[in-house]
Amino acid sequence: MSKSQPKIPVKGLMVIKAQVFERVTAPECAVSIYEVWVDSPIPQQTLFVAAYSDDLPGEVAYGSGRTPLEALEAASEVWHHNTGTIVPNPFQEAIKRFQEEVMEVA
Repeated sequence: MSKSQPKIPVKGLMVIKAQVFERVTAPECAVSIYEVWVDSPIPQQTLFVAAYSDDLPGEVAYGSGRTPLEALEAASEVWHHNTGTIVPNPFQEAIKRFQEEVMEVA
């Protein structure tokens, strides 16, 4: 995994950095978890953002949380609210894979 850290100025007051923490891909889509933090000498809490992309350009952020799992769970709820059960929930698959990886490490 590359550790690219793009800098995004926010109203000239702070710099936010982000990097891909994890990416789960399927034939038609990808779920990415970004680790986001403020570049500051003052300790800040890290935020994780779960995003979805398909064959169209760009990604859409669906959820955030203090941990990668919280971000995926929040994104899964938003996906379900927006689409119901008509469209398979890619965040559910990402949660399953993420939990399997955590179990393997433990």
